[in-house]
Amino acid sequence: MKFINIPIVAVVLSMMIISAVTAGCGDSSGWTVTDSFARAEKLRINDYVTQYMFACQDISDDNNFRLSDKKYLLDSALAINKKLLMLQPTKGYHVATKFGLLFFYQEYDSALTVLNESKRLQQYLSHVEYPGYPDILRLHVEACKAELDSNYTERNRLLEGIVSKLEPVVKKADERNIFREIKGLDIFSFYESHLYIDYIFYMSKIDPEKAQMVFDQFMERYPDQTELILFIKQRLELSLTWPTVL
Repeated sequence: MKFINIPIVAVVLSMMIISAVTAGCGDSSGWTVTDSFARAEKLRINDYVTQYMFACQDISDDNNFRLSDKKYLLDSALAINKKLLMLQPTKGYHVATKFGLLFFYQEYDSALTVLNESKRLQQYLSHVEYPGYPDILRLHVEACKAELDSNYTERNRLLEGIVSKLEPVVKKADERNIFREIKGLDIFSFYESHLYIDYIFYMSKIDPEKAQMVFDQFMERYPDQTELILFIKQRLELSLTWPTVL
């Protein structure tokens, strides 16, 4: 199993949790009792997922851990999510959580079914990530299926498809010049940051040298984007099968 550095995962996980809990909720001043209950239950889901990820720490090295076989933690998270979907069936972020948990299970066919059949999920992902992201995620899941079957030719073909889709969009993103104008964590509010993260990540899985060159050029052009640069570095440490939506 792939070992992953704990500090890297902690930062990535914290950003995933913040996004999952807040993206669909809006201004808390307008919350109903149901919204507040759903938010509390969402935090319970995140707690189970965190426990799952840290449940099997490698005793030979305190700085590393491997994904746990304690799937009952994910079962508990999925049960809570099922209840939330019944309570708030129109909330896209509950569907996104279901997708993310199925992805974590490596139940890729089921995850694809959710993605393909849920317009709410597709709209939600296009809003919180970037336009066209559902198509990228679909190729990602299919690439994970191919990797699970040790079909690396198909895996790489799918990843090359992702890179080719993102490349012209990334070039247009540069034209907006936001990486010079927006600093700090505010940059993550703009979809261009997510484009760059994904573009470099997927390229790194098929052409690590080119990905490093693109990343070096980005750091040279935008040295003040320290938070985004750090996040890209952390993302590059993760495997293709690490959940990007939860």
